[in-house]
Amino acid sequence: MGHPTDIFLSKPGDSFICAICHEVLKGASCFKECGHTFCEECISLATDRPNPACPTCRKPVHTGCNPNYSLRDIIDKLEVRCPEEVEERPTKRFKTTGENENDDNEDDGTADNNYSGCDWRGTVSGLKQHIASECLLATIACGEEGCKHTCQRRDMEAHRSSQQGIMRHMELKYENKLKAMEM
Repeated sequence: MGHPTDIFLSKPGDSFICAICHEVLKGASCFKECGHTFCEECISLATDRPNPACPTCRKPVHTGCNPNYSLRDIIDKLEVRCPEEVEERPTKRFKTTGENENDDNEDDGTADNNYSGCDWRGTVSGLKQHIASECLLATIACGEEGCKHTCQRRDMEAHRSSQQGIMRHMELKYENKLKAMEM
């Protein structure tokens, strides 16, 4: 599965599009037999079948594939925007209110006048780092052992310091200690 085409600042050429997922090549790899290039994940799916064949030319493939380093380097230098950029500003922002399934991400009914999408711009090679550690709008997991809560990075501190978050984390720690004692 490739990079979504709508994050690119300039329309990528057809030679950068995977014929399987129709997105910009991610981890471009090519079949040794015919040279056709696909996303690394897509090419893996294509070869996991009985009697694998190239999806483009239908030539049987048996010897695997090679990374297309030249194409990877070119794609890594293409300019993109953060996928968390929004084109229209919402009138309300959903806020995390608790740990229960019924009240996670409830609407508090107030408009958030400070809401805006992420305005990061950079290269494909910098996008993974941006999403992994910088983007305040990226959805992340809590990280507390056993807590399945996810929210935007900018809201995680509120989750961790909220009364419900603290209580839930204390319950999880207690449950983990009980399990350890039972062993």
